[in-house]
Amino acid sequence: MKPKSVLVVDDDPQILGLVEHWVARAGYDVVTSSHFEDARQYLASHRVDALITDLRLGEYNGLQLALRASQMEPKAVVLVMSAYDDVVSRRDAAECGGRFLLKPLERESLLAELADALSKAIAV
Repeated sequence: MKPKSVLVVDDDPQILGLVEHWVARAGYDVVTSSHFEDARQYLASHRVDALITDLRLGEYNGLQLALRASQMEPKAVVLVMSAYDDVVSRRDAAECGGRFLLKPLERESLLAELADALSKAIAV
């Protein structure tokens, strides 16, 4: 069976590399982007099973990518990461069909959220 495809987007190279490493080691097919526009263009031409994105991407918002991923693939899973925990961000992520993850991330919890979301998306 083909591995699930995951796009990881974060403008912090350390977090991007770390999340890429964790997700790839877990057996997923991972593509990364450190720029909003590159990720947006990728989503315009590629189907992904999951998007893991930072909430704040410079002058852009990761929720815009979440909406794009959902438009391209309605079953796409979205995980939104942020170092800032507030009710509005959590609500906005949920309204975009995403799950909110608070930084700093832990490998086990990130992978558990990803696996759980993907298994529920398949069941739908």
